[in-house]
Amino acid sequence: MKTLGFMVAVIVGVFIWFPALQTGKIAPEVKRQMETASPSDHLKVIVRVLEPSPLRALSLEGKSKAKRHETVVRELQEKSEATQKPLLTRLEKYQMTGKVNRVTPLWIVNAIAVEATAEVIQEIAATHPNVEIFPDWPVTATTGSYSTTSWNLSGTNGINAQSLWNIGITGQNVVVATLDTGVDINHPDLAGRYRGGTNSWLDPSGQHATPVDLASASTGHGTWVTGSLLGGNASGPTIGVAPDARWIAAKIFADSGTSSLSVIVKALEWVLNPDGDLSTDDSPAIVNGSFAISNVDAFSSIYCSDGSIRALQSAVQTVRMAGIIPVFSSGNDPAPRFPAAFSESVAVGSTDINGNMDLTGNGQGPVNPCWTHSYYPDIVAPGEGVYSTSPGLGPFPGPSYYATLTGTSFAAPHVAGAAALLLSAYPDLTIDNVVTALTSTATFSTAPDNVHGYGRIDVKKAFDRIPPPPSNLTIKKTGLLAFAMTWTPSLSSSAGGFTYAVSRNGTPITPPPSASATSYTDNNVPTDSGSYTYLVSAVLNGVSNPAKGLLADIRPGNPVNVKRVDGFDWVTLLEACSPVGMPCMASSSNAPESDLNGDGQIDSNDLAILTAHFGQVMR
Repeated sequence: MKTLGFMVAVIVGVFIWFPALQTGKIAPEVKRQMETASPSDHLKVIVRVLEPSPLRALSLEGKSKAKRHETVVRELQEKSEATQKPLLTRLEKYQMTGKVNRVTPLWIVNAIAVEATAEVIQEIAATHPNVEIFPDWPVTATTGSYSTTSWNLSGTNGINAQSLWNIGITGQNVVVATLDTGVDINHPDLAGRYRGGTNSWLDPSGQHATPVDLASASTGHGTWVTGSLLGGNASGPTIGVAPDARWIAAKIFADSGTSSLSVIVKALEWVLNPDGDLSTDDSPAIVNGSFAISNVDAFSSIYCSDGSIRALQSAVQTVRMAGIIPVFSSGNDPAPRFPAAFSESVAVGSTDINGNMDLTGNGQGPVNPCWTHSYYPDIVAPGEGVYSTSPGLGPFPGPSYYATLTGTSFAAPHVAGAAALLLSAYPDLTIDNVVTALTSTATFSTAPDNVHGYGRIDVKKAFDRIPPPPSNLTIKKTGLLAFAMTWTPSLSSSAGGFTYAVSRNGTPITPPPSASATSYTDNNVPTDSGSYTYLVSAVLNGVSNPAKGLLADIRPGNPVNVKRVDGFDWVTLLEACSPVGMPCMASSSNAPESDLNGDGQIDSNDLAILTAHFGQVMR
């Protein structure tokens, strides 16, 4: 049997709230360890606070990706800080006595990773009835296998990435995170694609301050995966699907090849806010995890209530809720594996050079209430005989710098890279639209089924399924409670399955405009104050692509609050004089930030700057 990149123990979680118990819950495996531990032994556990997630009632409609990240992270951090404080105070006291060695808060799942004696674990459960304590399960990295041919990026059974390169779509302006054994930063095909800075590398083990992937200890797996995703052409043909994307990485496996549940959760937490500063938008668009859980029957309903399973799923859910696409390999045996099997994950199986299924990570479809994939895996991509980068030794180029590999570990980065290509063309696409474009255009003779998912991806067909957004979007206030929108059509009205859709503040306006429409007037604005986000989307066979704009109540003397949902922050423009365009001197009543060109006046010149910045016409 072919081995996947990584074989794991047990893991995960969903946003489930359990009512307070008389005492905290200790998982059976932890109890068994406590029974055999000596008084001085330190057990590795995770203590999770069982409180309602602040994200359950959180609305993110109409928020930019940057604001989505910020909102999710802030809510989780504030909740964890408030609910973990008594427990952290107690643990700090035990650290002073040597009964606790390590304390690592994990705000993404409201938990704390702890190395503590059995006495401390028992005392925590007795004094904190709203916690659950489960093992910090070990995870072990293993190798992939080798083959001899490269065929994956173009050709009959490849993913057709080269067709998008030919029209200038190469993954530019997209950042992808890999959770793996690290990346060889010195490899010529990868070095120039590293984002760099202090927010692009995480080594939870604290062994390496800068990116590294030690082939002798950790198999070079992360370098293989990253090369398949975005490797360059330093010694010949381009290696990666999205060669102009940028990578950041979390080295979830130590040099020994070992990891743990808390380290994986910490890495998922890190991708939400790599620099720790909520005012910056530095999260990746995609996260690739080419590892899978071993020795866990994903069919068994027992894992729906397993604390470790719920914890990991909770982290994956949060990543997706924040707008990051979570792509995971489906595993190298027929049984579904976590985290790919989670409903929130994009599960990727593997095909061979002949377009047939590689007999790994595919089969035995969704029957478990923990997850609701329509098919498992969701999709398949090249995973057998994939030529990629390897941690190199000696002078470049040389045979050690490259390898040809097999496993679903190398199918997953094909899907992550395909998503990067689509997002580089259309940055405003939602996760659902990216996934729909890929799955709805995938093909296989018997798909969809529980062997091939929806089929093998073709990224060019996926791109063609996405309609260009309407251009020249103009929004103007035409009455006390009315906004009028006009746009230039993006496709011919004769295109099959094509129409437009308009939403206000995240709520669709019905009936939607027809495919031939070039304007729409919303005469039902609820109030003449506040702000309104309008999305005008082109829709083609279920995949939508929006042009975005926001206007507030526009009256002389009132602020005009403008924002876009693609990452820009709020900008304020005061039209204090009438008619619009007449110069108005900035004063204490006119916010100085409205004087965008710094000439002491708030006038049509500032409006022109605003228009250019946001790509919209504001009147």
